[in-house]
Amino acid sequence: MPDPLPPVPAVGTQVTLRVATPVGPISVVGEVVAADPDLWSVRRRDGSVVDVTVAAIEARREVPPGRSVTASVAEVQQIAAFGWRAQETVRLGEWLLRASGGFTQRANSVLAVGDPGCDLAAALEVASDWYAERDLPLVVMQADEASPSGLANALAARGCSPRNETHVMTGEIAHALRGMPDAVRSAVGAGLVVELADVPDESWYACYTEGADEVAASRRAVVEGHPAAVFASLRDGERVVAVARAAVDARWAGLFA
Repeated sequence: MPDPLPPVPAVGTQVTLRVATPVGPISVVGEVVAADPDLWSVRRRDGSVVDVTVAAIEARREVPPGRSVTASVAEVQQIAAFGWRAQETVRLGEWLLRASGGFTQRANSVLAVGDPGCDLAAALEVASDWYAERDLPLVVMQADEASPSGLANALAARGCSPRNETHVMTGEIAHALRGMPDAVRSAVGAGLVVELADVPDESWYACYTEGADEVAASRRAVVEGHPAAVFASLRDGERVVAVARAAVDARWAGLFA
């Protein structure tokens, strides 16, 4: 009797497949990005996606996720800026000035990555004037290894001092997807329901804003102002106990809120 067809793999699974073709078997190695009982889509290491008919799979082996692709600090910060989009942005050389009516520091600060195109004192003066026109303070977001040397001293000369430190973390999504089923099963086993939505409802916002009755339009514009975002909530009956927001840009998925 023929071997049974392999079960449908979870998205994110790394596989090596031997696939029958009219000219002989070929190998397909990569990450499963979509799968059903009839067709699997596999992203190869060069970024191309190939569709494989399940009936043509002669052999299959799951492999551990590969090494993470190296990304620079500057690239990660620029992608993060895409993921949490300010209502108003202006470029100052390679710097990005962002304003959103004061909602969140990320959306109301200078992303000081790269060269501003002028000396630091002049760049900070231009940025300060830009924010003053919007009744906002000058807040500068520095990034280790990506911000100009001497920026901290230039800020100190203006009387600015460090306020908050944020850790921006990255990881391969395949690792997260492998652990996700256990987390979902634990939540469901505790009587909780996981919901995903294209637009957050009032219960989502009530959890995010810690019970605020109304959410200003300016806040909604930042939270919802992304063309490829999904809003997750963990619900205990009518009550939302946890939320998260993911935004996809190119090969990155950013987790916010």
